[in-house]
Amino acid sequence: MKHRRAGPPGRRPRRVAEQVRQVVTTFLQEEARDPRIGLVTVTNVEISGDLQHATVQYVVHGGSEQQAQTEEGLAAAAAAVRRRIGAEMALRVVPEVVFVLDKGTEHAAHIARLLAGIPKTESDGSDGSDGSDGSDRSDGSDGGDGGDGGDAGELKSD
Repeated sequence: MKHRRAGPPGRRPRRVAEQVRQVVTTFLQEEARDPRIGLVTVTNVEISGDLQHATVQYVVHGGSEQQAQTEEGLAAAAAAVRRRIGAEMALRVVPEVVFVLDKGTEHAAHIARLLAGIPKTESDGSDGSDGSDGSDRSDGSDGGDGGDGGDAGELKSD
């Protein structure tokens, strides 16, 4: 009998993780009665290779106070979520469920806020994202300013 080496999870753990994500999402939307649990989005489920531990990553839509209350509510609901998973999925061992706040989306939002705070300069038009390419002139000329808009069009037509 071959023994499998430890490595990235196989196909079954990924399938089970997706099913667990669906069960948890449905539970939180339809069955969770704890008033501490706010508006939650399940972003990911990671499951161990032996299918005994499931880490449910989530984001909370609301402020830090709502986030803290939701964390408490989800911790209290973990046993009920595990029972629901056991009832809906045919598994020999129902995984232990742990809820973890997904910091990835929070970190991305923080980076976006930082980038939005950087003042744009006129000389920073190298990526062409400002939307002006000189094509908004009614006479079709580039205005003689030597801008990239007219030159780029001439290069493309060759």
